[in-house]
Amino acid sequence: MKAFTILAAAAGLSACATVPTSFAETIHSTDVYLKYSFQDASIFAANGGPIEVYGAPQNGASPQEVAAAIRLPSYLNPNLAKAVEPGQGGYRVAVVFAPKAGLSGESVCKGKAKGGQAGPDTKIFAVFCRSETAVLGEARLEASSSFTPGEPGFQIGMRRLLREIMPLRSPFDQGDRGCRRSC
Repeated sequence: MKAFTILAAAAGLSACATVPTSFAETIHSTDVYLKYSFQDASIFAANGGPIEVYGAPQNGASPQEVAAAIRLPSYLNPNLAKAVEPGQGGYRVAVVFAPKAGLSGESVCKGKAKGGQAGPDTKIFAVFCRSETAVLGEARLEASSSFTPGEPGFQIGMRRLLREIMPLRSPFDQGDRGCRRSC
């Protein structure tokens, strides 16, 4: 009986190993700055969710295809995104595929982002900007498998990434008082 239990457990574990996970990406290096408030995210969504795209995903999708595949977090309304030309300022999210080493959020908001064609191991740097000088949030995403518009995980992964850089509640809120540290 004991051997049968061990065999059944091993078979169950091997079956789990072949089931793909729903999230094939890792989000890290998340920073939300003191300047951020949820009102910034609301204004961004009300302006149509402008997305600047630098570089390209593995399949070479256009900025319009990338933006069309992005859905903003459910707490923003409307939750659609649209591609815009880089360097026009205002509230926007810049998505940099295959970012060059050392790229900062400040450089991205100033329109000096350098991206490339993503490979099988996709790297994305996303920055939430308010004008050319204010970085509100930034995070990096890495995916070990194909991460392209049209793939089932792309919309989920990008939504998670955007939730990181424009959270529902500022991490600097202090309790029920709604008090924020000064910038």
